[in-house]
Amino acid sequence: MISPAPGDELSSAALDTMLEETRALVRIPTVSADAGPAMRTGADAVAGLLGARGFDVSLLGTPTHPLVAGRRLVDPSLPTILVYGHYDVQPVGRLEDWHSAPFDPVVRDGRLHGRGTADSKGQLVAAVAGIDLAHRLGAPPCNVVLIADGEEEIGSPNLAATCTQHRDLLAADLVMAVDGSIHPSGRPVLALGARGLLCLELVATDQRVPLHSGNFGGAVPSPADRIARALVALGSPDGALAPPLAADAVTPTGDVLALVDALPAPELPDGVPARPAAEHYRRILLHPTFNVSSMEAGYTGPGFATTIPTSARARVDARLVPDQDPERLAQQVRDRLQELGIDVEVRMLARMPPTSTTPLDSASAAVTAALEQAYGRPPVVLPRLAGTVPVSILSDLLGVPAMVVPHGNPDQNNHAPNENLVIGQLRRAAEAMARTVRCPGLG
Repeated sequence: MISPAPGDELSSAALDTMLEETRALVRIPTVSADAGPAMRTGADAVAGLLGARGFDVSLLGTPTHPLVAGRRLVDPSLPTILVYGHYDVQPVGRLEDWHSAPFDPVVRDGRLHGRGTADSKGQLVAAVAGIDLAHRLGAPPCNVVLIADGEEEIGSPNLAATCTQHRDLLAADLVMAVDGSIHPSGRPVLALGARGLLCLELVATDQRVPLHSGNFGGAVPSPADRIARALVALGSPDGALAPPLAADAVTPTGDVLALVDALPAPELPDGVPARPAAEHYRRILLHPTFNVSSMEAGYTGPGFATTIPTSARARVDARLVPDQDPERLAQQVRDRLQELGIDVEVRMLARMPPTSTTPLDSASAAVTAALEQAYGRPPVVLPRLAGTVPVSILSDLLGVPAMVVPHGNPDQNNHAPNENLVIGQLRRAAEAMARTVRCPGLG
């Protein structure tokens, strides 16, 4: 086990190195939805980072953006951790909403600001540095394989096929994702899996030109009305997935309920309804939810136009829990709308199954101990991450448990303007990874 204070190994110079490595990656605009040349530049940069830290590196081709794989092996007979991160980022949105240029990272008030700082280039850099530190302190009791995904923000559509093709290269006994944020109290977080995701686009079209609502309203069906009725049919007013569509969700077991009921009270942003802690966490961790992320129909310029729009669309996402299957749910959505006579086309944009790990297995206990030593406080243990990372693909492929160990600050603004990472989190994340790699009991 690493000593309680690794001393100069995580000195100010080491932190400065991680900071500069993060800044270098953030400068590359790896917006996976844009599919531009920056994605290959970003993959090459991550490969260079891994190579400089002593990893054996491979670039695994996909139909879109390369998957970067690095290995630090000690002994084939020892257990192996597969660490998952990603180098792609979300679109930046409106530039006027940013306090500084999103791809020109700046340090301000102890934070590194820029797109990808926390989600998830900084966390990826810290994981690589922590693995390297563990090896420099002496041969750790496990091997490490690290993969950096270039498609995470678009649903990792090629991750399963690529990992299946290179299964021998990625073989492991435990999957660990580094993504997300610590608890608002400052305690680390250990999530025993993640919720799944289904993103759909609902499209309704009708006449070729907008029609006067006085002359044709009530006589011609409105595409916008059909979209509205579809949304009412699929979701409940409280943000839950409509009951007929949630039938596959597994009832939580007693040990999972005990984990949730023991969670500390959340710190909620302004405008979020205050509920008892247990109710809040049950809503976002144990049950499927339904969200309307965008809607579009008709004229939205100055003034108003009394017309029946020619088309309407909405994008929605559902977060899934065991044993919901996103492809099965997409078909259930189509069947439900057809049953209700709502003529709407349903297009699947992204999907990811949920995953869960047993709360009391040896790997969970080992990672819990490593996090407590790195942060000086016990972790908040979640039955699963409320968000979605593609650990289920890797867990199902390899037949091993999966967990998520996030190190971003709670106010990181991921997926939003002014994304940032508290610089001290780089150090905590690297130390936590070093302790994890050197912790016995993971296999």
